[in-house]
Amino acid sequence: LRDARSHFAIYGSCDFGHTAPVWSNIMQLGLKGLKQRIMDRTGEARNPDFVAGEMLVFDAALRFLHRAAEEAEKVCKAAMAEGIRKLAENPPSNLFECYQMTLVFYTLQQFFDGTDVRTMGRLDQLALPFYEKETDLARVKELTLLYMLEIDAIKANANLPFAIAGTDGSGKSQVNAMS
Repeated sequence: LRDARSHFAIYGSCDFGHTAPVWSNIMQLGLKGLKQRIMDRTGEARNPDFVAGEMLVFDAALRFLHRAAEEAEKVCKAAMAEGIRKLAENPPSNLFECYQMTLVFYTLQQFFDGTDVRTMGRLDQLALPFYEKETDLARVKELTLLYMLEIDAIKANANLPFAIAGTDGSGKSQVNAMS
């Protein structure tokens, strides 16, 4: 075990609870869309105290994104800053922003909310619509490698915080081009 840790093969921490975000909603709606969905609740589903609290949370998250973009610019990471600014206003539109959104949401929930995000979902299925828009396979490989390095850098609590491929409920393979 000691040797595995010295080679960064294992990382772990206390686990007092965890969540599994609905990544498809996050990707389809973005942060502003999620905020709007809460504001649009009606009837018994609209708890005024919950809605008010969530508005504070989303407003703070959006302010954080703008500050993060400013900091990225200060260290000459223009593409990162541009992507973060776009994510503050819209859902992801390409693979780079898809990967950024998972890291942004993970960071917001894991480090600011303090709730362990146990999974980033089936990453290959989540990223597939964005992958299919890409024309440069070398760029896809580069982005994916950089994404894996970012996951390692944030010391995600789970050893593998996402799944790839697998089967659906009827046993049909879910392997796709992104897998």
